[in-house]
Amino acid sequence: MQQSLKRIIRSEQTTHPYTEQEKEYLGIYNDSEEILRCKGRLGKSNLTLETKEPIFLPSRSYLTCLIIYETHLLNNHASPLLTLSIIRKQFWIPSGRRISEKSIHKCCLSCRKYTAKPFDLPPFPQFPTDRIEQSLPFSAVGLDFCGPLYIKTPFLVPKQKKTTQFDVKKYWITLWVCLATRAISLDLIPDLTLDSFSLAFRGQTAKHGLPKTIYCDNAPTFIATKSFLSNHAQISPPKWHFRTPGAAWKGGHYERIVALIKGHLKRTLAGGAIPRTFLFHEVSTILLEIELVINSRPITADSANPSDPRPLCPLDFLKPCGHNTTLQILPSSEEKADDPDYTPFPLSNQQSLSILWEKLSNRTKAFWSRWKKDYILSLRERHKKLNSITQRWPITNELVIVYNESTPRSNWSLAVIKKIFYTEDNFPNTAQIKFLNGNVSLRSVHHLYPLETADEIKQK
Repeated sequence: MQQSLKRIIRSEQTTHPYTEQEKEYLGIYNDSEEILRCKGRLGKSNLTLETKEPIFLPSRSYLTCLIIYETHLLNNHASPLLTLSIIRKQFWIPSGRRISEKSIHKCCLSCRKYTAKPFDLPPFPQFPTDRIEQSLPFSAVGLDFCGPLYIKTPFLVPKQKKTTQFDVKKYWITLWVCLATRAISLDLIPDLTLDSFSLAFRGQTAKHGLPKTIYCDNAPTFIATKSFLSNHAQISPPKWHFRTPGAAWKGGHYERIVALIKGHLKRTLAGGAIPRTFLFHEVSTILLEIELVINSRPITADSANPSDPRPLCPLDFLKPCGHNTTLQILPSSEEKADDPDYTPFPLSNQQSLSILWEKLSNRTKAFWSRWKKDYILSLRERHKKLNSITQRWPITNELVIVYNESTPRSNWSLAVIKKIFYTEDNFPNTAQIKFLNGNVSLRSVHHLYPLETADEIKQK
């Protein structure tokens, strides 16, 4: 060993002395060169003296960190455990595994990109008022696109009469989810342009009325629609809430429905694998049936007691008087005459309409009462917390790598946090970041992986 290194080791051992506990269980002693070594139980082995009685390296010494980093680099970025195993042939470090992991993470930027953990998400915020307050169905909606689907479009071949061929075209599904009742509405559109979506928007407004609030992602079509309605709408346009780019969990109330729709489509259209080509009217009919099935799903718990009322479903709020899904054929005039038990419907008059209106109102009130008691109270039980995270909050001007699901981690972009946006409870939620090419964007803090330690940030 070089004499200069021995002097540095002696200096570090003097600067960071061992504790009595370390001396007792490591058997620390001074050798002939006044260097502290550790005695173990391998004295009778045929190992070298440096391995049987390694040099003591204080865990708090910066020299220890440098030796770990050098060994890590010389062995092609070896893991902390392998690095420690190589070092122990010559040196002994108390709490070696922890110190090895900490030193490699601190010194090796290349490995830090692969071991960095994302920032923690803020605590679950309060539900928006649109989600937990009684309101008309589809007055507050979640909006998303789903697809594409490949659908056959027939056309006639020129100069060949009665010869029809099929051209396969892409179609997308427009999904509308009512925040309060969890009901859905589906539409097919041929593309994601503003013109096609405008027709779907008009159709949704005709069926369920103009929504007051819309929650959606940052699709260019939605952004263009908001701008168009703000400039040309003759009545008050909807209030738009765009989620943070890439943060799909912030639209979980409608992203979960997308998964349900895809599940039904995979089994119905393609027998387990999409895409599959069908005619337009076939797919339109199937989508209507899927809409009915999803709107008939229970949103409250079912009871084992047969005398208890059946669980609530979104269709209860759309059709309070019942929703029979079977096709009933009305009796013919001849059958009516031959059937002695047949009783015709009473003629509509003011009294019968009042009774019907009262019945409908009572049913609606009963459904909303159960909605408040069963459905709303069940929302507080649904919690999920991530574990593999960085145990601190992001800091302005901090260097990070940005998560990108379409590329490997080695190709993730570097960025600097320029501004942090906080929740109502003053927790970091979204960050404005600046990439190396100068572009500025918004990202959830959970998509940012820190490359600087807390000590490095303090030294800035």
